[in-house]
Amino acid sequence: MKEIKGGGVDLFLSNGIFEELKERFHESSDINENIASYLGDKVDNMFREDKKFQRYIEIYSEIFGLKGFALLEAEGEVLIGNLDDGYWDGKRLKRVQGWIDKHDGEYTCLFLRVSEISRTGLESSKSLLFIPDEGVSKTAFSIFSPIHGSIDNYTIDFYQKEIEELRNLPLDELKVAVKERRYKEWLQMGGLEDESI
Repeated sequence: MKEIKGGGVDLFLSNGIFEELKERFHESSDINENIASYLGDKVDNMFREDKKFQRYIEIYSEIFGLKGFALLEAEGEVLIGNLDDGYWDGKRLKRVQGWIDKHDGEYTCLFLRVSEISRTGLESSKSLLFIPDEGVSKTAFSIFSPIHGSIDNYTIDFYQKEIEELRNLPLDELKVAVKERRYKEWLQMGGLEDESI
């Protein structure tokens, strides 16, 4: 695993991806700087792709007091046996969830550009997860939020409005308020009512 500190985005590159990028920028005087700039621009473009996602991430960052972004760029593969998403780091296959767990809470958002990963099953407790829907080549994506779970283009309006409304609550109260709202919605969908809420 090659780690490169970039301007606003810390990069975690599998050995294979790093070698590919080194080849691309082989004539450069500072290969690491060019790689950081190139991938930092990709993250910036994904981040700015949708203003609603951008706004959600900004509010979330304020609430949790987190800053910065990290990018895991690697060749992916499903780990046989437990069907976890994995990525190649040299000759070793590692769990994507293990990388998330290691960096959860260090950054506002963890960008996962790992081919072949699923957008379900990956979780964090503090950082947002930014997951391309179709591997590394598509621009469609979803976010996993520890507050709201999976957020996509169909649900971002609702969740952005909700986080805007609740942003002034202390974090613990915000989480409780969101859970109570989901419970009340669940009851209403089932035709039930709960007088305590």
